[in-house]
Amino acid sequence: MKKIFISLFVVVCLVSFASTPAFAGDKQRHRWEGVAIGVGAAILGHAILSSARDDGAARVTVSHRDYRDRHHRDRCSRAPRHSRGHWVVQKTWVPPICERTWNPGHYTRHGRWVPGRWITIEKRPGYWVEKKVWRSRR
Repeated sequence: MKKIFISLFVVVCLVSFASTPAFAGDKQRHRWEGVAIGVGAAILGHAILSSARDDGAARVTVSHRDYRDRHHRDRCSRAPRHSRGHWVVQKTWVPPICERTWNPGHYTRHGRWVPGRWITIEKRPGYWVEKKVWRSRR
């Protein structure tokens, strides 16, 4: 019985060492895939964080001016010749744009009835505008 057991053990060991080992692959094989996943995660994380910090109201100014209007504006914004004075930065408040709309009656999430009423919704928030103004000494 010992001879059979020892011979069986030797055969199993030889078979296990004789077979080719399985390789998981080269160490550098998936490097660029990992880099691409990391860069994508960084871009997506930045987009999520910047949208969370945004106040929700995008301020976009679109102006269509032709060359003559721009040239005229540049001439008018210069200081007058041979006059004494100075430029002053003047701040003016542009009021918000609000709209009154009807809010129909509804139930709250706690099950209470809220009757309909007129509400004021702010379409665009107010903001300050700085403008250069020429002040003469006279």
